Amino acid sequence: MNSAKIKSTPLQGIYRAVKLRYAPKNMNNVFELMLKLDEHIAKSAIRKIPIDSTHIVISQNLFPFLYETGVLGSRTFDVLMTRLPLEKLHERLNLAHSKHPKSSTLKDFRATNKLIELENKALTKARKIITPHSEIA
Repeated sequence: MNSAKIKSTPLQGIYRAVKLRYAPKNMNNVFELMLKLDEHIAKSAIRKIPIDSTHIVISQNLFPFLYETGVLGSRTFDVLMTRLPLEKLHERLNLAHSKHPKSSTLKDFRATNKLIELENKALTKARKIITPHSEIA
């Protein structure tokens, strides 16, 4: 018998969607707002993780924020990956920007070095990477 307890944060997800939808049109970096909202969702999710949980499946966008708190410390976890790791994504964007230096948007999508390091470190500890994309796998 499977005793999995599924928890989610639907209100925080709706809040994120609304904030992104109505973000100011003149906002320089919407990715920065996305990261802040993902961190907000992750912090809300921490309160919903049952203390007796031994394994967690986490969405990639919340993953580094949860890892940083230590909540995953004694648990195993799988990561649902929908994009390349931030470090690889930055490398590709930098290459594209070097080929198209006049593009303003190719320099926008950036995470902090701290977040990149957290994601890389946490990915090495993941039990499984779950993704539909062959390159990410």
